[in-house]
Amino acid sequence: MPETKQSFDMLSLEQLYKLIDNKVAELKWPEEPSRLYAPLQYMMDMGGKRLRPRLCLLSYNLFSDDIGEHILTPALALEVFHNFTLIHDDIMDNADIRRGVPTVYRKWDQNIAILSGDTMGLWAFRMLAKAPKEHLHKALELFSRTTVEVCEGQQLDMDFETRNDVSLNEYINMTIGLNSIVFPLYLRWDLGVRYLPDPSAGESQAVYSFIDTSATTQIFYLLSANFYKSAGVPASP
Repeated sequence: MPETKQSFDMLSLEQLYKLIDNKVAELKWPEEPSRLYAPLQYMMDMGGKRLRPRLCLLSYNLFSDDIGEHILTPALALEVFHNFTLIHDDIMDNADIRRGVPTVYRKWDQNIAILSGDTMGLWAFRMLAKAPKEHLHKALELFSRTTVEVCEGQQLDMDFETRNDVSLNEYINMTIGLNSIVFPLYLRWDLGVRYLPDPSAGESQAVYSFIDTSATTQIFYLLSANFYKSAGVPASP
């Protein structure tokens, strides 16, 4: 007899978004030292699309409706880590405004922004550690690898600022690397898929393969080529 697959309810996008928004609202930082943690609350209060945790929950919900702390907290870790990178990115870019308000280093100072950003990044790892034990090693390895990709992409971005011969392919590779800052699609989906209590190897691999194809590269190619065109730069390889 054919195997009967378990049925479950898919949540609407609005329901998934509300879960994340509620989780962000529940996030509380220690009160002291106040100048260390106040910038973290300030950064999260700026808002944003919350794209990373939403995609993580969406991918998880493709296979399970058991959406509890075991997936909500690690999903929120993606958003916390993203905001840490923005704090440091604003310092490197000498940016005055982020999401319509002063950046952390402008509101406080550079030293506070560096230390608060470091703390926020480490806090994300603490949140990710709430993942189920059977998935924790793989999740931490993937999270750590992507952290390195953040640094690699940022360094390439800074290197390109002093060059006038950056090719389109180099720019695409840098953009893909920098999108570790917004987290690559395969990471966001992989976190969701691999946190399943008992995932179907075939189904989870199908999702992973779909995301980890040249389609992602093609999207970045089109976006990068459009940037080159708008900037009046020849898009030669």
